[in-house]
Amino acid sequence: MTTTWSQSALTSRTKCKGFVNTTKYPATERGTILHNHFSDEPIEVKDGKKGSVYRGRFTPFHFDHDYDKLALKAAKWRQNNPKWFNVEGQPPRWLYERYLIHYFEMYDVSVKVDGFLDRLHVSNRRAIIADFKTGQHMVDTNDPKSFYQAIQYAYLVFCEYPFVDTVDFIWLYTELGERKNMSFSRDDLDAIKTEIYFKVKLTEYIGYRFCSACSFCDQKKNGTCPLINSDVTKFAANPNNIKDDYEYITLLESELKRRKEEIKEVARPQKKWFTTYQTYRLDLGAMIEQPLTEEQREMLLKKVKTVTVKKDELDEFKQAGFAIKQVTSERFKGGGRKKKKKKKESNNG
Repeated sequence: MTTTWSQSALTSRTKCKGFVNTTKYPATERGTILHNHFSDEPIEVKDGKKGSVYRGRFTPFHFDHDYDKLALKAAKWRQNNPKWFNVEGQPPRWLYERYLIHYFEMYDVSVKVDGFLDRLHVSNRRAIIADFKTGQHMVDTNDPKSFYQAIQYAYLVFCEYPFVDTVDFIWLYTELGERKNMSFSRDDLDAIKTEIYFKVKLTEYIGYRFCSACSFCDQKKNGTCPLINSDVTKFAANPNNIKDDYEYITLLESELKRRKEEIKEVARPQKKWFTTYQTYRLDLGAMIEQPLTEEQREMLLKKVKTVTVKKDELDEFKQAGFAIKQVTSERFKGGGRKKKKKKKESNNG
């Protein structure tokens, strides 16, 4: 039987193949309700429980929500952003909740990949995908792992519409009032397929591992994670194995990081794989001629709770009257490259 992979399932399984999350979150439900309003999906009551009919399936809500407030918020966003919606009485521009599924075959991988596209517009040789994001986290368009959804959806559109040469993927951040976009051409198809190939292969080889998803995983919460249990047993039998594994993983991570930077440098001339973004920093040096006001000092104290001081600066800061808080932490001895011992210079020469 051929496995079917959605982009979200691949993303979670490439972190850890044992990841399980059945926990419901209020923020997730609020996002679903907003999506319902954006795609004209109904909110219904079945068996005394209010829930959403989203993508053809009824799911009951587990939390209380201010449905009128959410409906008003969605309506206001629609009013301020009419270009992403079809207008009654006019020919439809967008396909809502377009479901695509296609075979993916490359080397030793043969699977199906699928996805629900919030919005899809196809005209001539160009396709536009718009995806609603109701959370606060923005995609990093410099990192293929972060924008993998766009890669898989572009592949699905290129397969579905052989005449399309360009796919524009647009993230619409309804809470932040911002958007990001990427563009793919059919010439990128080999690179797109390579990304999908390695994503699928990782699901086969990644196994169980500690990752950012652990805090959300049911197996960690209920004590059934085989990775944790095996490590406890392994450490009890022979602690040196843990140290050897840690050294190996540390070296591997540093090599992967180096390789990632090399790939970025090779891809840098291709501007479509990169985007610019702004960061804002307080330039305190520019204010050296003008002392900070009381209000400015209070703002800085709220922003900066503590400042780490290097050991060789400690005496200097103490003499200046700063309060110093010593924090003791442990460092695992097993990681990192072993430093080569310097040969002692011979005194016979």
